[in-house]
Amino acid sequence: MKVENLMTKAPRCCEPEHTLADAASLMEQNDCGSLPVVSPGGRSEVLGMITDRDICLAAYREARPLSEIAVRKVMSSKVATVEPKDDVETAERVMAEAQVRRLPVVDGDGQLQGLVTLGQIARARAQADARGVAGTLASISKPTPGPNAIV
Repeated sequence: MKVENLMTKAPRCCEPEHTLADAASLMEQNDCGSLPVVSPGGRSEVLGMITDRDICLAAYREARPLSEIAVRKVMSSKVATVEPKDDVETAERVMAEAQVRRLPVVDGDGQLQGLVTLGQIARARAQADARGVAGTLASISKPTPGPNAIV
């Protein structure tokens, strides 16, 4: 199965200069936990990702209103991606290696085409061999080394 058969087409996204309040509002309105961050002017080049966790941690760390903090200050700028014609297995491998549950889907020029999630893959594989999804989830869920790691 190809990523393009599972992905959410035209996902909501935000821009680096939007505020965390803007991003949180978009997440609430669209019942999602992350947004691709794209270059200004609409859906185009993927510059990063922002998650609800990023917003929560920034709120704690900054101790300022979310409306005063720009997305660019807290977004992840190292973004793993896949292309629409990639196999789902490729998406699973990329998720496992990057330890993420969501991947922007980009074309050959890096332009955002969609978003694929581990949940979408799991639902698509529900009738098939689930060991692949279990392995991907196990890889994503490995504790981060360090003194505060929860194992």
